[in-house]
Amino acid sequence: MPKNINKITLVADVGGTNTRIALARNGSIDSTSIKRYANREFDSLHAVIKQYCETLSVDQITASCVAIAGPVENGTGRLTNLNWAMDQTGLKQVTGAETVAIINDLQAQAYALQDLPNSAFEKVLSSPAPHQEPLRHSTKLVIGVGTGCNAALALTDASGVRVPASETGHIGLPVRSQDDLDLALYLQKQHGFASVEHVLAGSGLETVYRYFAKTAGQAHNLSAQQIMAVMATESDPVARKTVQITVRLLAQLCADLALIHLPYGGIYLVGGVARALAPYLQRYEFATAFYAMGRFTQTMERFEIALVHDDYAALTGCANALHGLRG
Repeated sequence: MPKNINKITLVADVGGTNTRIALARNGSIDSTSIKRYANREFDSLHAVIKQYCETLSVDQITASCVAIAGPVENGTGRLTNLNWAMDQTGLKQVTGAETVAIINDLQAQAYALQDLPNSAFEKVLSSPAPHQEPLRHSTKLVIGVGTGCNAALALTDASGVRVPASETGHIGLPVRSQDDLDLALYLQKQHGFASVEHVLAGSGLETVYRYFAKTAGQAHNLSAQQIMAVMATESDPVARKTVQITVRLLAQLCADLALIHLPYGGIYLVGGVARALAPYLQRYEFATAFYAMGRFTQTMERFEIALVHDDYAALTGCANALHGLRG
């Protein structure tokens, strides 16, 4: 059991598949307190947090922040890919904390960037162009590809870091080729709308694989894990085509968001699907697709992209968000 856990804060990162919970003090995570729970084993987030507190005998939590993989409005967060919700009143009840916050999970990822070690970042694209403004106050963009998809900005000024919420994963899918259009029309027929998350997520990989298998006259389906497993053996042409178009559409999303937000402080990819795609980014010309913005190609060269390997970064982000809330 971690030492000196009285008067401590509780932070949680709630995804569509797993929930990670930890204790923190003064913005620092106690690594010995981190626990991970499979959501399928619980009927609510309240039950997960309650079990965590009982397991660690925590009964004097002063503040708590929960990051939700879904929209948060008026202090209530609802998961997009799981029928769970949590509001500030419920979080106060289950933790006993006086100060509580509920934020989007990508907001938490963005709040964490400033405190992650260099070892947490794997460079995807480096910028050959000189930076034209101080990195200290440059905008940073986090793009999450996991069970779902979303993005968040870290806006830094003299007063600190601000991270507005968004639901970027539900914007329209970028279409720049006939293959993109055919896929978008298929998704529109299936869902009524072709969104980014319909492709750039774990379930998205499965949907795209199913689409290409169908067009190839095949009837079999694979899970996201199975798709990436057969990619390692290079034995399935449908899997290769699935990953190829997924990599290209990820690059196109990064490029579109880069020109909207101008993140000269860097673009950061997070999430299990992003990490699974990492070995294939170069092979399937992620850089080529990212830079292919016509007369703005030179502007694109100013944006660096890195992959974040810290699976618990959102917990640090929750602690940072709480620290700022409490002054």
